[in-house]
Amino acid sequence: MPTIHSSRSKTFNAALFARLLPRVEGKGAAWAVAHRIAKVIWLMLHEGVEYREKGAATANPRTLARKLRRLLREFERAGIDPKSVLPQPVGATV
Repeated sequence: MPTIHSSRSKTFNAALFARLLPRVEGKGAAWAVAHRIAKVIWLMLHEGVEYREKGAATANPRTLARKLRRLLREFERAGIDPKSVLPQPVGATV
């Protein structure tokens, strides 16, 4: 059985699949993307809308900052110093 893998592609549907994958597992994410594609096809056929690939969305800086804060809190709860995990810059003295 072939595996479902589209993280190398830079399309909107691949980005949607990658976003859904951690929450709904592989098959559920694939069905959600298939449903989205079916809705787009229906619009194209019934409303005469032209399809335009928008590509994957760029990362929102506020979302990235929120993720970083959440990860730092998780490190703190686990008793891990984040500075010990991050690579040291070249030439930095410890």
